[in-house]
Amino acid sequence: MWNWHMIKRVHENRFLFGGVICGTILCLLCMYVPGLNTAVLKMKGISWEWGIVLITLLVFLILSELYKFAKRKLYKPMSVATEAQGRLQRIWTENTLASSTGGLSK
Repeated sequence: MWNWHMIKRVHENRFLFGGVICGTILCLLCMYVPGLNTAVLKMKGISWEWGIVLITLLVFLILSELYKFAKRKLYKPMSVATEAQGRLQRIWTENTLASSTGGLSK
């Protein structure tokens, strides 16, 4: 799951960040430079097609959020089935913490 901390760290991978920026600039140049897009690449800039892109984006976002909402409501997290399993989990956690602290107890 993403969070705002990941957005702040976007510049850590310089090559990925530079590649995305360069790719975006190249796509925009190829589509919207008058002589390059029509004479060399034989294409036009898009106009009303942006509406299709935005509508499909909104439909996707709404459906994915509805799916996540339904998943949270219908499928509750699994809890410990028995008291014996809970006791074993506590013992394992305590032993793991004790071994990671060099045998020191809480």
